[in-house]
Parts: sequence; structure tokens; C-alpha cells
Amino acid sequence: MQHNHLAQKLRAQIQQFSGIISPQFSKPKARFIEQMLVGIAASQDCKLSRIARALDESITLKKTEDRLSHHLAEPVLGQAVAAQIVAQAARRIGEETLIVIDPTDLRKNLRPSHALSGHGAGR
Repeated sequence: MQHNHLAQKLRAQIQQFSGIISPQFSKPKARFIEQMLVGIAASQDCKLSRIARALDESITLKKTEDRLSHHLAEPVLGQAVAAQIVAQAARRIGEETLIVIDPTDLRKNLRPSHALSGHGAGR
């Protein structure tokens, strides 16, 4: 029972976040964004097959993967979602806001010059 309540709460939070970042998208695109967020959270993975499996839809896994892949292939979707997330975050960042980077969390295969190339990095 506790697990079900937690899952419902998580889904509600994802729906709320999805609603914030996808108001300018069509209903199918907004639904896709929400399903991707739910699938990533449920599968704890970013592989499309695992996301599709976590969605546990009544259609075949192949059809779910194809639908998700079709949406992901749209070239401007990722940029538009990123722009919405940045716009939302910008409203919360002020003059005194600290941005803390944990250098141990950066991917090890990135060269240091690329990993810390942001403005003020390393301060």
C-alpha cells in the first residue's frame, strides 16, 4: 500500500513538472514528454527499450519503442524542452544564488578542459 501511494505521488509530481515545461507543445508531444519522464523515473535508465518496458502499455513493446523513437527523432523537440527548463530555472536564480558543481560527478571520459568550461567553473 505504501509503495502504491509513493508511486502515485511521484506520478503527480512528474505530471506537474511536465505541465510546466510543455504548455506550448501539442497534446501528443506533451504526453510524450510526460511518458518519457515517467519511464525514466520508473526504469531508472535512459535506454529507450527499458523506458518503453517500464511504461507497461497494452500495445507491443516494439510499437511503444517505435512511438517514443518517432518523437525523439524530431530535431527541435529537445531544444524546446531544454529552453523551457532553462527559462523555469532562470526565474529561481538570483544575484546571490550559488551554483555548486561536484567535480567527482562529472563523466570521467571528458577532458578537464571540456568538463569545466562553464563561466566561473572551479570557483
